Amino acid sequence: MPDKINANPEPTRNDLTPPIVVCYLKRNEDDHPEREALAREIVDYLASEFGIEPRLVNLKDQGEGMEDREFRGIVIGAGGDGMLIGSTYSFPNPENHFLLVGAPGKSTAFYAQSDHRQFRQDLRKVIEQKYHILAATRIRIRATDGSYVSPNILNEVAIKESNTGQMFRYDLEITGQDIYKRSNGGCSTIIFATPIGSTAWGLAAGGSIIYGKDSKLVAITPESPVNAIKADPLNMANVERDRLSFLAPGIFPLGISFVFKPLVDAVLIKDGRWWSNDSFPANTEFTIEAGDPIKFIRMKERGFYRPI
Repeated sequence: MPDKINANPEPTRNDLTPPIVVCYLKRNEDDHPEREALAREIVDYLASEFGIEPRLVNLKDQGEGMEDREFRGIVIGAGGDGMLIGSTYSFPNPENHFLLVGAPGKSTAFYAQSDHRQFRQDLRKVIEQKYHILAATRIRIRATDGSYVSPNILNEVAIKESNTGQMFRYDLEITGQDIYKRSNGGCSTIIFATPIGSTAWGLAAGGSIIYGKDSKLVAITPESPVNAIKADPLNMANVERDRLSFLAPGIFPLGISFVFKPLVDAVLIKDGRWWSNDSFPANTEFTIEAGDPIKFIRMKERGFYRPI
């Protein structure tokens, strides 16, 4: 799909509109009925107003290993930020366009470009091609020996020790474009965040915000770092040496090389998905690299995708 899907300014028939999926998340009968109700309202509106028959999907039924890799079209989510993140895993084709409609109580979600009160006006703009695309940066992490490659990660990948009773020790090397930084030390977790994810976990851990959400950058933030190799008392003469010995904070371009080696058994947490962790033995070497960008439908002139 091009950045504006189809050239016809009034695509009101099925043959002029790409396939549409409407997603919600409901784990049981009592789980957020308002989100399913909103998703069904969206489906009914598209059918009655435009003659479009979207596919309605409960993401509970699209778990790992059940992704629809063939779908190529518009993915509309009814819910909050987590639901939208889930839909990017369930429908991973990089050509898909994603729109979050905030459900009641979720209208202020970061990713929401519409909400339950105004989705009809906004969906008409989507069908009429009156929207823009934000191509947001995603990252991947892969084992250097080729034994593991992550999916595209929207927010962040966090790496921590498998055994929470021991220190998380690591070796991180950043090279390229006149940058060389080596960090060997410890923390509770180290976070590699995209421009989208730099506002959440990384920020809470004291990291930086990347304002351009389409920037090809990554923010690296250790959580609760400790200097595992410092022997001398801290003094002003060795502050810089001590800081660099355990900490490589900051924002770096994704075009350079990031090689990361946990020195203890480690677990990767992708986009906060604790229920789908990947575990690795100590000294597994990883490379962090740019993934496929994600295409968000942008309706608002100002907001999370376009800072005021």
